[in-house]
Amino acid sequence: MITVMWSTVNGRSLRSNVSDVNDDQYPTIPVDELDGTTWKAKIWYGAARRNGDPDPFNDESTMEISGGEISWKGGSYAIEKLPAYVMTSDNEEIEFKIYPNGHLSVDFFYAERATIIYERQNATSTLHANVSDANDNIDQFNKFISTQIGTITEALQNIIPASYGDCGSDSPPQPCQDKGSDLFYKHKSWAYKATARWIAGLKTIAFDSIKVGADADGNLNSVVGAGHFDKLPVSIHIDECFTFDKCSTMWDNSDACCGSDKHFAVTIDVKCDPSTKRLEYLNLGKLDLDDFKITESLGKVSLPSYDITSSVHDAASGVLGDYLSEAFIPYNGTKVTIVDYLNENGGDFLNSLC
Repeated sequence: MITVMWSTVNGRSLRSNVSDVNDDQYPTIPVDELDGTTWKAKIWYGAARRNGDPDPFNDESTMEISGGEISWKGGSYAIEKLPAYVMTSDNEEIEFKIYPNGHLSVDFFYAERATIIYERQNATSTLHANVSDANDNIDQFNKFISTQIGTITEALQNIIPASYGDCGSDSPPQPCQDKGSDLFYKHKSWAYKATARWIAGLKTIAFDSIKVGADADGNLNSVVGAGHFDKLPVSIHIDECFTFDKCSTMWDNSDACCGSDKHFAVTIDVKCDPSTKRLEYLNLGKLDLDDFKITESLGKVSLPSYDITSSVHDAASGVLGDYLSEAFIPYNGTKVTIVDYLNENGGDFLNSLC
């Protein structure tokens, strides 16, 4: 642990400690090996913006490494090696790490988290020197993608609704995306009336892994994601109906379906364009979601529970597929799809893979 000088960055007075970040997916680089290098902000997300804190257009646009120090306008940090972090006097952490593709990432754990990824100036990528074949290159790319899962998950949670279905019925969690009707409705005279109004818990989604896949010849052909929902409650009302179709409530809650820790897997079909060195989106190839089950008894009602759960399952899968196909990840003042996000961030890898 190394004591750092008093510094000011963006008007912040800092006295920090530097600690090693022990993470095998980031190479350990002595800062002396980077002496005399200049780095330019390449991409940014989170709270990083023009006139923001941090500001990739002004104060944090250029970073220099010299004499064992990393510096921006107005402040510097003495660091022996990367990965490392500094802790400000406000207990705000700034973390430095080098990606396998040679880019330098700086995470600002301020009140609003921000990340700026810097590209070394007047330097060529060392990627080809570090890998011997396509499979190694894909492994390196996937290792890099794993560092972006938190960002992609957060972006999806921010855009996907809390619930989906009949937003005017039974007070669904907000925001609710209205389907224009119930997810399921069936009324059999003198027998039953069943309604599935909405499904909630959509914002509990999280990716556990995202990887690129390839065919037997090493040609990239897919982006494969896997993840889970912490919970997916569904508002269901079941009536039992009698003579003259008079009905009474059997049960009405959002606890009977559809469980917790529901896993999904998605495959996006892509191909590498050798002229642009970018992934080209083809289509949403496959989307699987765990089965749903109703845990409440339907008693004598002659309605298979699968009729309800299959409709709800299809609705949830449809919503998830729609959002995964859209541009939802903040990137340089706009929003991009998962595929384009990988294009913008993984250019060094794709240069060798496409």
